Amino acid sequence: MSWRSTAGDRPDEHGTLVGESSALVFYGDVAGDLFELGPDPEQALRDAHVRLRGRGTLGVCAAALALREGRVAFAWVGDCRVYRVRDGRAERLSRDQTLAEQLGAEGFSASGPLATAPLQRLGLRDALIVATGEEDLRVGDRLALATVGVWRDRTEVSVLEALCTPDRERSTATLVNGPSGLESSVVIVDVVGPPG
Repeated sequence: MSWRSTAGDRPDEHGTLVGESSALVFYGDVAGDLFELGPDPEQALRDAHVRLRGRGTLGVCAAALALREGRVAFAWVGDCRVYRVRDGRAERLSRDQTLAEQLGAEGFSASGPLATAPLQRLGLRDALIVATGEEDLRVGDRLALATVGVWRDRTEVSVLEALCTPDRERSTATLVNGPSGLESSVVIVDVVGPPG
């Protein structure tokens, strides 16, 4: 499949990295050159975790994806999110690695800063749980990777609506210039062609 994205092909100060068939977004006090893209997003995050260990960081949240023969494989750590827009409807494909999200899945609720703090971060502990997923991919789909600054002070509906904006550049600008005050990074990928 071929795609067009809003990010360049190298790490930038906003925490994005896009390659020929893979992309990554991260949030934390590290340089993007610690990340390497590849065909396996889970392995890319695990490799970054190893490189970050012992650097005195407070941990990094990240999400990555890769195209695989009509499918998209994705992985995330912490509260970076993965979204897909298909036929004008957006959905979140990932679930935050937070206490609030875990309790919510079991029918309970939790609020406050500790409930929404990421339970997993790259480089923070020896053990790391990388969440993964895989979905089918069609020409016309839009994929997005987003850091916490994109969605923290917005409703889920407003994020999904912004992702559905046909103009990719406008959608990106809307999402990264939000009210949260946190660093906001987003990669939006539009699937524009069949396998080539």
